[in-house]
Amino acid sequence: AEPVQAATCTVTSALDDGSIAGTLRMLLADAGCDTVNFDSDYTIYLASTLTLDRSVTIDGAGRTVVISGDSNNDGTADVQPFHVDAGVTAAIQNLTVTKGQSAGNGGGIYNAGTLTVTGVTLLANRAADYCYGGAIFNDVGASLTVMNSSILNNNAYYGVGIYNDDNATLAVTNSTFSGNIAMTGGAVGRVAVSRNSRYAEGDWVLHQLGWREWALSDGATLRRLDASLAPVSTARNCPISFLRTR
Repeated sequence: AEPVQAATCTVTSALDDGSIAGTLRMLLADAGCDTVNFDSDYTIYLASTLTLDRSVTIDGAGRTVVISGDSNNDGTADVQPFHVDAGVTAAIQNLTVTKGQSAGNGGGIYNAGTLTVTGVTLLANRAADYCYGGAIFNDVGASLTVMNSSILNNNAYYGVGIYNDDNATLAVTNSTFSGNIAMTGGAVGRVAVSRNSRYAEGDWVLHQLGWREWALSDGATLRRLDASLAPVSTARNCPISFLRTR
């Protein structure tokens, strides 16, 4: 028997439609495509997550390829761009993953398999509230290698750029992390509504609920600030938020 030759398939359309030939979504569903490349520069606005359920390489080399989770191109992140299933060995290289918004962990990429990310810009992705991995979430037992990549302006409560879970393997070389923002940490807030006898509406407090316009607290971790002693902004160099206490 002749050896099976690895097949390279080429994206020829920016549409996100698995029923149309030449789209990234259709080629990823084609088990005959071992490597997927691109015949031109493309920005692909995803209507839903691209799930990698088989071993495959996605390579934007020589092109400007943007995979965006902003489904309708209105400037708002909508969906998580990539999910790598357990047992899959995949590579994503030489492209940009941006405007991802996960319903849980992993704003840009959720990895449960073995993933190599090379020459990729992960830009302005966001994990869901109280979740992990603004750019990439590396799940329990998964393996992630990141090389020559840029992780920029991503957002999460924990693991802003990359979150490496228990018993997961992570190797990062020659890569840049910049402008990533954690949504936990100290901030000054003012109590807007209170059902807690320790805090009255209008009280200024220091909290650990992150930088946000509104937050909900049971009051356990709040510390009341005395605005007569000094401006409340001196308590912590953080924005002001408003809290509802239970």
